[in-house]
Amino acid sequence: MAKFLDTVDQNSVISKIIENAKKKIIIISPYIHLGEHHKNALKLRAEDHKVELTIVFKKNEGADPLKHIHKEDLELFKSFKNVFIGYDTKIHAKFYGNEKEGLSTSMNLYDYSHNNNKEIGIYVRKKLINKKIINLKDNKSDNQFSLYAGLIKLAGGIIKQADNVFRNKPIFAPNILGIGKYIKSESTNYLKENLKVQSNINTSVKKGSDETKAIVDYEKQYGYCIITRKEISFDISKPLCTEAYKEWASSKNEIPKNENIKGKYCHYSGKETNGKNTIKKPVLYIDWKKLQTK
Repeated sequence: MAKFLDTVDQNSVISKIIENAKKKIIIISPYIHLGEHHKNALKLRAEDHKVELTIVFKKNEGADPLKHIHKEDLELFKSFKNVFIGYDTKIHAKFYGNEKEGLSTSMNLYDYSHNNNKEIGIYVRKKLINKKIINLKDNKSDNQFSLYAGLIKLAGGIIKQADNVFRNKPIFAPNILGIGKYIKSESTNYLKENLKVQSNINTSVKKGSDETKAIVDYEKQYGYCIITRKEISFDISKPLCTEAYKEWASSKNEIPKNENIKGKYCHYSGKETNGKNTIKKPVLYIDWKKLQTK
């Protein structure tokens, strides 16, 4: 079943998607500022560890990466017993769904949009259609295809590519049948974790040196992990993402020796370096010259 909906109907459907969920709630929206109706619907699900809430929003490229999500709403999402929150600088899609229904729309989960904009959305339910509708490369052998399944597949791709912001994962007591009673939820704040673990990296750059001055004077907000090319804060003393740092720090070699391990990408530009940079000197020489002229 598929229906086209206007703005008013979409508001109602989003609330129903939240209320009807038994296993999962998916919210993909570049900008998030909840209206009271949706906020109340979500509050009623926060204690249910059986329902996983997934939030993906647009990462701001300025000083505050969380600018596009209202702070109170972020705290509400983090209160869920079972939740994943991620962000992506390139996200433009808007999708709201659960395990049986979904809404693909032009509308952000933003109170202003609900009250002022004219939006169009298509609502679908999980139902197989006896003919192939969408020709996806990895579904050529399918004789049946569901509009719902297609949207969930695309949403899953967006979720998979999002950078981690926060995770609250249910912990269960083991028993002879496998998973037992729910005990608690274990949280990981990836933004704080990233700052905490990287603060332990030793650097040979002295305060007041020309190198330090170049970094302070330059207003670049983001750089790249020299091992994975993940976008991170630009800081030559901390050129590794959390995952790369943990692997680096667990090495059997002494840390001073490890600082000379070759990188794959320039911390400043993200360009491939072919091993011409290191943890100690994470910026390519040509880009370092640019920094000194800033």
